[in-house]
Amino acid sequence: MSDSPSVPDTKETSSLETAAAPAAAPAAAPVDPMQMMSSLMAGLGGMPQRALPSPNNINKTITIDLKDIYNGTTKELEIERRVICEEPEEPEEPNFKIETKKVTVTIEKGHYKDIIVFKGEGHQLTEDEVGDLIVTIEVNEHEYYDRDDNDLIMKKEVSLNDALCGFTFKIKDINDNELIVTTDKIIDVEPMGLVGKGLPDIDSDSSGSSEYGNIVILFDVIFPETLDKETKEALRKLLPDSVTLETSEEDKDKVLTLEDVEYESETETETESDDEERMGTPMPTPPPGCATQ
Repeated sequence: MSDSPSVPDTKETSSLETAAAPAAAPAAAPVDPMQMMSSLMAGLGGMPQRALPSPNNINKTITIDLKDIYNGTTKELEIERRVICEEPEEPEEPNFKIETKKVTVTIEKGHYKDIIVFKGEGHQLTEDEVGDLIVTIEVNEHEYYDRDDNDLIMKKEVSLNDALCGFTFKIKDINDNELIVTTDKIIDVEPMGLVGKGLPDIDSDSSGSSEYGNIVILFDVIFPETLDKETKEALRKLLPDSVTLETSEEDKDKVLTLEDVEYESETETETESDDEERMGTPMPTPPPGCATQ
């Protein structure tokens, strides 16, 4: 992989034009009594105010692949930020300028964070008020791997024949290297996998050696829709532990044949109904602004 930074697809959600425009005098707004009470309670130490995102922040999004998390990579962003001028060019103009800057985002091996914050790289309103650059990391969906911590999860269909007798097949790891996989174990509902072929642990020791997760394979055994009589008889002789009964002529009228049926569990619905019956009529939802005790 090339060591030179790649330029990612990015999208900026902050409004530079809004931040850069002179602030207009706000129109008088009607007083919200609930907001006034909330502010009063916050001043008295009773009700904390919700922290709002800073208008000084710059928000960017970059997309990476699972391969980038395995190998580590860098992505280069170009941002435009508002900064204070030492001396305004014209007295009537605001005392700021627009600065273009490149920022390198480092994705370490085993990266797991959704957000990376670059302190002090946002817009500057005053000498003491400087926002941050907030980079959101989005991971592209892989063709067949899903991530679970450091493990890579994949699903694979397998025939009943192979599930019983063992088989050999090919897959690709996260770097598209071909792997030849084999097993002679019986495949059932338990997952199987390749140890150490997953993603690296970001907390590996400083010596440079890394611990890796696993490739976990979830098998879906595909049963044949039909079998001819000869195949069934051969399988019954070969496979152990058959529970089939030999029925006599006098039991012929008791024999019923299994058929496909439609079934949808109603256990949860019945449980909810039973709970409501035991608890009585549920209390009505109070109107907005009312407190419940």
